[in-house]
Amino acid sequence: MQAACIEEGGKGRVAVQAKGIQIEAGGTHTQTVAQNTTTESETRAVNFVVGESPTYYTFSAVEFTLEALKSNTGTASDQYTVVPAGTGALRFHLDLFQYARQAKVGKLVDCIVRAAYYPLAS
Repeated sequence: MQAACIEEGGKGRVAVQAKGIQIEAGGTHTQTVAQNTTTESETRAVNFVVGESPTYYTFSAVEFTLEALKSNTGTASDQYTVVPAGTGALRFHLDLFQYARQAKVGKLVDCIVRAAYYPLAS
C-alpha cells in the first residue's frame, strides 16, 4: 500500500493505493467531507471483490475543492476485510483514516493517513 496527498485541478486529494490484495468481504464505509459550513456524510455497505493486481489502484480516497480565503477539511474512514491475494496468508481487518486540511491560502497544509490492521481467524 502507498498513500499520497496531492493538489491537482483545483482539488485537494488524499488517496490510498494498493496492489496485490483482494477485498474479500464487506464492512462499513463512511466518508465525511466537511467544507466550510457544509458537511456531507455517507455510510454504505461494502461488498465487492478486487482481484490481485500487479499495479497500484486507488483503494480509498477523500477529495474536496480548494477555495481561497476558506478553511476546509476532508476526512475518510474505511473498514475492510482483506486477503493478501496469491500468498495463502490469512485474511485481515484493515482500518484506514485519511485527513487533510486546507488553510485560507487555498493550499493543503495538513495531511494524515493512518492504517491499522489485525489478523482474523481463518
